[in-house]
Amino acid sequence: MNDHRSDNLLSDLLSMAESARASAQTPEQRASFARIANTVRFVNMASAATSPETIDRVARAFEAHDAAAAARTTELQGALNRGVEAASPAPLAPINSSFGLLRGRIPAPVQTILDGLEEALDEVRAARRALVDDQVDLTKQRGEIISKIRINTDEATASRYGITVLMDESHPALVQLRADLARTEKALAKIGEKLEASQPRFAALDQLLDRCKIYTRGLVAAGADFVFHDGKAAGRKGTDLKQVIADARQKVAELRADLKELRDRPRPSADVKRTARQLVEVTAKPPMVAQAIDHGDPILWPTASFSAEVVGGVHHDGKSLPIPRAGAGAFGGFNDALGILCFAFREQIVAAIDAEIDRFADDANAINDGDRARGEAELLAKILVAERDEEAIIRQAEQAEMSVFRRGDADVRCVLGLASSMPPLAEA
Repeated sequence: MNDHRSDNLLSDLLSMAESARASAQTPEQRASFARIANTVRFVNMASAATSPETIDRVARAFEAHDAAAAARTTELQGALNRGVEAASPAPLAPINSSFGLLRGRIPAPVQTILDGLEEALDEVRAARRALVDDQVDLTKQRGEIISKIRINTDEATASRYGITVLMDESHPALVQLRADLARTEKALAKIGEKLEASQPRFAALDQLLDRCKIYTRGLVAAGADFVFHDGKAAGRKGTDLKQVIADARQKVAELRADLKELRDRPRPSADVKRTARQLVEVTAKPPMVAQAIDHGDPILWPTASFSAEVVGGVHHDGKSLPIPRAGAGAFGGFNDALGILCFAFREQIVAAIDAEIDRFADDANAINDGDRARGEAELLAKILVAERDEEAIIRQAEQAEMSVFRRGDADVRCVLGLASSMPPLAEA
């Protein structure tokens, strides 16, 4: 970080950290800002020798920053990231995992889409929060009404409040209380229905935004180029867009079902038998006789080694001694009986496994790996085309200010407008 611009950045960052420390309201915040200031000074001192170890030390120093003050130090975090990146000739992944720090490194079209998803999620979240607030208020009112009814109708409850005359069911005040209770319960039921109805959209938006962020963060961290899809989807004029979206989603669902069916088809028994023979071949181990022939040494059985992590403790001299969590292990070896069996009875074992394979085989529905791979590639391509068509219709509906929402499991490349050549999102 030797240029004048980087020096100014460090100077500004140090000034910001010192100012924030001076205005901090708690000792914890003051300590946090002091650590940031020290980190900046460290970056300045280390600028002449920015080795990976130096950058790692800077990163670890920043990660020690108290999370409780994160909201107060967003600007400082971003400035420190830029300072550390400027100190290294190699690109670095963001030190802080906050997605907001990636702004400026994401192409504008992608950022616009992410912002739109975030805004839509915020709107749904705010609406649900308002419903929950109303639900809390109504629940409180319901409790108060029930309490008043019990005070005036239940002898035990009334006695605790010094009430000696109970209301009969025709009493106007009691009639009004029961009417208020019914009205409150009806309002609570409606709120419950609205919350239940909004849950799928909230869950879908939350899932989709999270997946898009994971995908985008991965591309930025890998230094990959964003390649955009240049295809033009045809609009739907004079049609019911909601029905068209439903039809598009049905097509995607059918193609995905076809893909699952393909993947679930069994393997040909001949391929599995070939794999079984290979397993027996690699497992078979003969006794070691060469040294006995050449030098008269003892014949040795083949051995297999093992390693294991040791947990818990050991007992010694009547005492229990704990074993450390890290670095505790056990290692050893034993005669490889399975290897000897496969060596001595190779063909018998292969025949026994072949018979077991024949017992479960379904060659009438089986498909080999080559055809499976080609079928998967063809169906995945069709699914991607169908999802692009669905996304195009959704955007057309949004332009018409229609209330539609995306699936949480939609292909992020379609949602972000990226080319089919981009890698799909790797998901468990």
